[in-house]
Amino acid sequence: MPYKDKEKRREYQARWYQEKRANLIKLLGGKCSVPACEATENLEVHHIEPYSKRSRPNSSSYFDPLGKELRCPEHHSHTDSWRRKRKRKVA
Repeated sequence: MPYKDKEKRREYQARWYQEKRANLIKLLGGKCSVPACEATENLEVHHIEPYSKRSRPNSSSYFDPLGKELRCPEHHSHTDSWRRKRKRKVA
């Protein structure tokens, strides 16, 4: 049922997103995937193939654990695709 109240819709969407993200973090092990790192707080989802259709938020497989791993902010910042700093490849 669609919400008529925009604020209630935003609250619902935020809650839905957080539940899906928490479930994904649980499925991926709940800690940074770098072997020497034991970080479990402020984890970020790293898309191994950053420009694939599976890494887009509107994709039905966005919360699917395939092709994703958890990284702490420190280790995620060292990846090529962190915050889209890598340019898209032109074919």
